[in-house]
Amino acid sequence: MSSRYRLIAMFVLAIALTQPALATDRIWFGPLPFIPGFTPAPGTQDYWSLFDDAAPWPNGMNRTGVFKMIAQTVDTATDQQLSNAFAFLKRHNIAFALEAGPVTAPNSGCSGVPPGQMTARMTRIRDLGGEVAYFAMDEPYLYWEHWAPSGCQLSPTALADNIINGTRAAVLAVFPNAKFGDIEAFVHLDDEPSLATNYAAFLDRWQSVTGAHLVFVHNEGDVELGAWQSSDTKIRPVLDARTIKYGIIWHGMNAGAQNNHDWVQTALWRINYYRGLSPTRTLPDQHIFQTWDGYPTLALPDTNQDTHSSLLNNAMNVLQNVDTNTSASHWPGGWVGGWTLDQAANKDTGIDTIHVWNMTTSPPSFVGVVTLGADRPDVAAAFGSQFRYSGWNIYIPVQPAYGPNVVCFSPHSTVHGNFAWDRVTCITINEY
Repeated sequence: MSSRYRLIAMFVLAIALTQPALATDRIWFGPLPFIPGFTPAPGTQDYWSLFDDAAPWPNGMNRTGVFKMIAQTVDTATDQQLSNAFAFLKRHNIAFALEAGPVTAPNSGCSGVPPGQMTARMTRIRDLGGEVAYFAMDEPYLYWEHWAPSGCQLSPTALADNIINGTRAAVLAVFPNAKFGDIEAFVHLDDEPSLATNYAAFLDRWQSVTGAHLVFVHNEGDVELGAWQSSDTKIRPVLDARTIKYGIIWHGMNAGAQNNHDWVQTALWRINYYRGLSPTRTLPDQHIFQTWDGYPTLALPDTNQDTHSSLLNNAMNVLQNVDTNTSASHWPGGWVGGWTLDQAANKDTGIDTIHVWNMTTSPPSFVGVVTLGADRPDVAAAFGSQFRYSGWNIYIPVQPAYGPNVVCFSPHSTVHGNFAWDRVTCITINEY
């Protein structure tokens, strides 16, 4: 019987034409000012200059969906600094996220959130014009289930109950629409034999009591470490099964960086290293550009390749979409079309080529090179006339001996002279 194929698939990080901006919660930005007694010096020296309408980070500003502050920033900032920041974020439709430790001390002698502190913090944010859209819990599982001293450790179920009855209740009393997520350094948990099972128990307890899952889980991005890759493999299926968004925190820490350039380059290296782990590895739903370090010392301008905001430009400009009206739906293959552009380009589309790979074969087989130039007035209407000729088409031969075929499109940006790691788009052609 002859083999036939149906395209059931779809798009990794595809962008709809009705969205001239990226998904509102896909890009998070979290620089850090110097906080005496907490932040390693020197910290982001121009941190509060970010919240000026004329601040020189227009590209990053337009791409940032969520701006995150840690609790220590909020607690040590002046009222004027916070009110100005909150007003700026609202004017630019950027959601505000607060990162904080969420656990109330379970026993005397244990650390934790002091009574009344979270309520006071939330009240101050509200009174200064802020709106907590996201509450990012700071490593509750890592510390309280894994690292806390004897007598203070909490089981996954007890941990969820503690946060729900304490911090969550305090936050929702002031901001009833706030959404909750978790930050963990799973790299330190890879030696836990039942990591996936125990963390799933924490997530499921949260859902059973509150009626909703956490909306995100963010993993610190030391992606070059074997323990990180192993723990990532264990945790991703747990989140996918519960439709919880997964994010990676991209940073240049823990690599000995002693200046801005080295810190930023380390972050970029990790982004590209992650892509190189496996061309078909699922990309994160969210990208968080954050530091808890003394570097980088500058957030501005985004045109300086040694500043924190430049990471938003280097990693997040390229948009790509594969059209649904492809004819490559059965053996031996067919035509696939789409559009690709780099919003940072000063002229033309900013994309000079797209490399196409069939990831099903071993090793992956190179299908060919796509050259842009097809007329796409719909793209021009959404993104500007500069991008009218961002369309492309290519014939994709299907390999029937391998069953389902995964074909990936990797765009190359002329703006930064490299392939856009976060805009690799793949389609899957399944046999039936």
